[in-house]
Amino acid sequence: MGKLIVCEPTSGLASRIYVLADAYALAKEHHHKLIVLWRKTADCDCSYRDVFAAEQFSDIPFHVYECNEYSAKFADLKKQRTISSIGKMLQEAWIRLTYFCKHTVLYYYYRNRCEIYKNSYMDQNELFESNKAINKSCFFEAYNCITRQGDLQKIQFRSSYLQEAESILSPAGQNIIGVHIRRTDNRLAKQSKTECFVERMEEEIQNNPGVCFYLATDDWDEQRRMQERFGSRILTQQNKILERSSKAGMHSSIIDLICLSKTTRILGSRSSVFTKLAAEYGKIPLEIM
Repeated sequence: MGKLIVCEPTSGLASRIYVLADAYALAKEHHHKLIVLWRKTADCDCSYRDVFAAEQFSDIPFHVYECNEYSAKFADLKKQRTISSIGKMLQEAWIRLTYFCKHTVLYYYYRNRCEIYKNSYMDQNELFESNKAINKSCFFEAYNCITRQGDLQKIQFRSSYLQEAESILSPAGQNIIGVHIRRTDNRLAKQSKTECFVERMEEEIQNNPGVCFYLATDDWDEQRRMQERFGSRILTQQNKILERSSKAGMHSSIIDLICLSKTTRILGSRSSVFTKLAAEYGKIPLEIM
């Protein structure tokens, strides 16, 4: 059998995208087959095929195994205290048992086939040297990156996401700056104060009176304040869902990511992988507030 690059991306979707890009680059460089173990988790409640185009990585031998770690929280089901909730709990128990059996088999099968094993949580996300994969199969449990040598432009989202993003941005033409204000789940990101964004956006308007802003935020109050301050200059996603631990919430996150990446530059939040990914995916400047 040929050599393998096996990766299990973890954490949120933005972090996983970095891992996928690096894993693909390694497999492509060393002519290995790429295997992805994709887990649906609370941090990333979507399947691989929900997000990425079918033709992604089609130029190398490539296969994805998907495992659904859960479909609901036991605590939420217990609160319902109905006969139907008991049935749902039994169904959830079966989903988790199936996940455990399937994932365990796949995990140890590929671990045993690989000469090199790297776990980013155990080595503080130390970068992997690409030449170590020469003639060796490698297994990576990784968040955020493996080598930092992957080409993010090799990541292909489903066409429906691209079309939706285009429909949001097209009325404003090309004169759009991205604004990403992250608030609810990142302590360091909160250090990027709203006043700093407002001041910088007003400077942009003075220099370029026709400018618009695509606003991505996880805080409805921030969105309301920006819309009250800048009116029709603010472009946003309609019917957005903020809850990341849902399929609809992940859909909204992907649209925000693509829209930000298609602006001319981004005013972003401190210590946000999402901000960084949007800028790097679009190959546009990023200014941290």
